[in-house]
Amino acid sequence: MFGAAGARAADGAGAPDADGWTEVDLEVEELPVAVSDILRLGLEAEVLGPPELRAEVTRSVTGLAQRYG
Repeated sequence: MFGAAGARAADGAGAPDADGWTEVDLEVEELPVAVSDILRLGLEAEVLGPPELRAEVTRSVTGLAQRYG
């Protein structure tokens, strides 16, 4: 799903924390593509930054919740 950038991110990831989460830095080229890729991960991912990406994911998820809620 994330191609070469995902492979680099996985290689640079540390060990999972006590809750099983692993923090990775993932390079993305365009915000809309990053939002789409992150949404495909569902609850298995959380965007910590940059703020613009987190805000767009939040906007998308809020819209989905309103539509299906």
